[in-house]
Amino acid sequence: MYRKAEWELQRAFGSDRHSLSVLARYGSSLGTDLPLVEGFSLGGFQNLSGYADRQIIANRAGFARAVYAWRLGGAGPVASSFYLGGSLEVGEIRDRINAASNSESSRLGSRFNDVLLASSLFFAADTALGPLYLAIGFGEGGERAAYLFLGRP
Repeated sequence: MYRKAEWELQRAFGSDRHSLSVLARYGSSLGTDLPLVEGFSLGGFQNLSGYADRQIIANRAGFARAVYAWRLGGAGPVASSFYLGGSLEVGEIRDRINAASNSESSRLGSRFNDVLLASSLFFAADTALGPLYLAIGFGEGGERAAYLFLGRP
């Protein structure tokens, strides 16, 4: 048996061509051990962008990010708007429950129970088929990830 609690706060700000969104999230197993599928995950686009999706899973995790986007304008029939943006992200992991590979351990050292920084740069467009994102993520220890989404990431 396990227990689990999570909270999340998010706020968006915008004017003219500029937008900023901030998010803070924290999850805890309340002193119990979570099964792998129930663990709090970090990794993926704007969730420690330099790391693969769900690369880090833990019994306790905190996360915060700020995402800025600049609207470039419209392009007519292909896309109604184009955007350039970036994110700054920080995650804190405690009591990791998925095993790290040896190569991952050598890149990140002892930082599996500490604070990790990441960021992303992205290009986005509002298309007739839905939002389109092309992004690259950067993480500590040389971690990198590339993203292409059509639809909501």
